[in-house]
Amino acid sequence: MKLLRTALVDDEPPARRKLRRLLDDTPDTEIVGEAASGREALELIQATRPNLLFLDIQLPDMNGFDVLRFLGPRAGMHVVFVTAFDHHAVRAFDVQALDYLLKPVAPSRFAQMMERVRERLKSPAPIALETSGSVRFISPAQIRMAESARNYVLVHVGGEAVTIRSTLEAFSEQLDPDRFVRINRSQLLNLEFIREVKPVSHGDYQVVLSDGSELSWSRRYSPRSHLSRFESR
Repeated sequence: MKLLRTALVDDEPPARRKLRRLLDDTPDTEIVGEAASGREALELIQATRPNLLFLDIQLPDMNGFDVLRFLGPRAGMHVVFVTAFDHHAVRAFDVQALDYLLKPVAPSRFAQMMERVRERLKSPAPIALETSGSVRFISPAQIRMAESARNYVLVHVGGEAVTIRSTLEAFSEQLDPDRFVRINRSQLLNLEFIREVKPVSHGDYQVVLSDGSELSWSRRYSPRSHLSRFESR
């Protein structure tokens, strides 16, 4: 099971402590940080890229829906609202929240929610590739890589390249950052398709894919957290 990187956003310290205690009893979870306001939440999410966000609705400077609006696309991050008010539930699911927990959160209800999270992580939602005149829905797991081409992105799926009008940065926001990484200025790669990573000169790496093709991984885009998984292969 992949590690659940969680962030807690609530202006009440006791509420955050309660979530921490519940998460302490939950395997395969890591709390990457806490925030007590909307502004702090945005900074935390951008810095840590959690895949699970516990979000209060009533915050001092903005509400939880404002946080999601300012955040923009959040592929790979599941949102669970935790609030004392039950009248926001419909709106919460309108913004694709995974669950809606009422305070005080019962341990049994929390465990039920975590099961939903784990099931969702096993089967990521498909993404839409808008081409000329049509929309194609595919599973992110099918994407081998994506390449920038001026105002377009070539998305490699199976043996074909689908052309969409986007930037590589915007397209990457739809994908799980634990699975897809930028390896150089123009290419985004699905780590599951890597067969071997070999160091070359000046801190750069050569990537050998499962089909035998080779790509260059620039030292500028090679964080230790991603490279370490290939060192034992």
